[in-house]
Amino acid sequence: MHECYQNACIGLGCLPISYVSQKLASVAVGRDDLNLQGNCNELFNCRLTDVQVVALAQALRGQAISSLNLAYNELGNTAAKALAQLLVQADDSDESESPAGLRELDLSSNRITADGAAVLADALSQAGCTLQRLVLSHNALGDSGVSALASALQTNKSLQHLDISGTDVAEKGIICLAATLAENNSGIRSLSISSPLLQQRPQHESITHLARMLACNTSIQMLQLSKAGLTDAALEILVKDGLLRNNSVTQLDLSANRFSSLAGKW
Repeated sequence: MHECYQNACIGLGCLPISYVSQKLASVAVGRDDLNLQGNCNELFNCRLTDVQVVALAQALRGQAISSLNLAYNELGNTAAKALAQLLVQADDSDESESPAGLRELDLSSNRITADGAAVLADALSQAGCTLQRLVLSHNALGDSGVSALASALQTNKSLQHLDISGTDVAEKGIICLAATLAENNSGIRSLSISSPLLQQRPQHESITHLARMLACNTSIQMLQLSKAGLTDAALEILVKDGLLRNNSVTQLDLSANRFSSLAGKW
């Protein structure tokens, strides 16, 4: 696998990173997870770029890798496109003989935008998608990127954990995601939407949709809405119209919001 990566780098005109080659060699002897976080000591001064990940994706294609962590690198939409191909098992593959696609992908704190999110969303919408955990926190996806992911969740059956914290999502994206999870998705177990762009903005419509999501969805067990600028009025809507009608949520993070000392005392 590491030789394939090195050859792919040469073909793409970039130098292979020795630490990546070492990690790929360890995967070849039995590990099925690959951790290439850019903030580790070995990669801190040579973080992966788009072309490096294109080479990496070529090396990983058809390999038995279940988890890939590429957080804190310098990856953009080209890398997202290359990685999307790893999320779907080929239609003509024999599941008993061919390795399944990735189950976990962490792309947090990179440079992926709405275009990259749309490519990943397209992979999520495919029947052969195997991904169960997707972390896209701290990428500038915006409303259009999150809306694309929400559309994919209307048909996706595999994803259980989605983290879009700190992705510049505002009302439109949150409403689109909440509407999907209220009506068309029963797979998501864990949802993180911390630090949405709701500060100093009207919150009624987005919070109303989140409350409806909680009232209708029966699969979400963990919801993170910290640092969302939520007010007492927003909390009342979430609780009365959502949580009191929900039987699945067991963990709720509403820390670092704008609640007063009277919040919850109705």
